Amino acid sequence: MMRKIGLNVLCASILFASSAHSAPEQMLLLPGITIKREVAAGESMQFRVPFKIKAECVINSNAPANNIYVTMLSKSGSVGDVPLSEMESQEFIIQNGETIKIGAVAGAKVQLKNNGEVEFQASCSVKLW
Repeated sequence: MMRKIGLNVLCASILFASSAHSAPEQMLLLPGITIKREVAAGESMQFRVPFKIKAECVINSNAPANNIYVTMLSKSGSVGDVPLSEMESQEFIIQNGETIKIGAVAGAKVQLKNNGEVEFQASCSVKLW
């Protein structure tokens, strides 16, 4: 019986760790951390926010501008001066080397999608708001 349970847990772990799994990558945004991440064209990633935070992100790529589609999956937040409520989406055009400010309330979940044709690098510094 224990062998069967262990095998099921192993199979489930492999399934969810597989790069072929289609769910967006999820990251936890915590104050005091810096996140550096490369985001491929068409790739999505989700952030969960346990505390009210603000972040400053520098966006760099080989393109002069980057299209980033943001969806506030739960709660609320803002990108630049644009407030977003739960289930609202907005596409932003971010210039290469530009710093954008992001804010989110505790419990927020945000999805970012690279709608551009090239990969970009994001370096984000997260602080309590």
